[in-house]
Amino acid sequence: MIYTISNQQIQISVKQAGAELCSIKNLTGTEFMWQAGAQWQRHAPVLFPIVGKLKDNGFNYNDKKYALTQHGFARDMLFNCVAKTDTITCTLIDDAFTQEKYPFKFKLDIIYSLLSDGVLVSYRITNTGSQLMPFSVGGHPAFNCPLLADEKFEDYEIVFDKSASLSSLMLQNGLFDGSVKHLASDSNRFSLHKHIFDDDALVFENLHAKHVKLLSKKTGSFVEMSLEGFPYLGIWSKPGAPFVCLEPWCGRADSVNANGNLFDKTGIEILAPGAQFERTYSIKVFSC
Repeated sequence: MIYTISNQQIQISVKQAGAELCSIKNLTGTEFMWQAGAQWQRHAPVLFPIVGKLKDNGFNYNDKKYALTQHGFARDMLFNCVAKTDTITCTLIDDAFTQEKYPFKFKLDIIYSLLSDGVLVSYRITNTGSQLMPFSVGGHPAFNCPLLADEKFEDYEIVFDKSASLSSLMLQNGLFDGSVKHLASDSNRFSLHKHIFDDDALVFENLHAKHVKLLSKKTGSFVEMSLEGFPYLGIWSKPGAPFVCLEPWCGRADSVNANGNLFDKTGIEILAPGAQFERTYSIKVFSC
């Protein structure tokens, strides 16, 4: 089932399957989100209870090995969704299926709230169990690039609101190997080109930027995402595909030397019994 809400400027749609944001349109009818084409058949998967890949696709807990594939299971599960005038709330609660992969009790709420120029995405995670809960959570929304018919992929650039030395942590078969790719010195932007994602995603850590834009140098059209509270940002596309993912993460993939203990995992969040974790980011859109 797909839930759709709108105001006078913006319309959004969310799938019950995976609580996946699948459409953002403005008044002119411009579709900003990738429509799950042949190159990648997702729109904006929710990453939980891990972000990225675990070494050997699993972890150890209480002398037992658990298998957990890349980005976790939430993106492939049916959520309970409630649509109101300006919000869609999607809820996932642990069950026997999740316990086989991840032996922790939780409630995951994802709230999509309409803005005048986009959508606010909120994650609320509750530890409903009696033990400490290690987890990661993040977004993976894909945006059409180019947005408009008279543009091309190379017309776009990534722009931050602060300048920095822009270097990406690099992945080898889905795991961080310690290598770094340098993109720009003392700059707040870099241009897209057809080979930029040949070596997998670009991953930035502790950028100190508050916003990132996917911006058309030709028309000024853009998608802007807020980043506060998310220590990692992934930027990814399949080489040659007409979309770009902007991915705010609380967590990251394993390193090649990971020991299999989630509590030792770089970037992991630890939630006490009965406690809640909340993070929110906005997606704002504009087209000429």
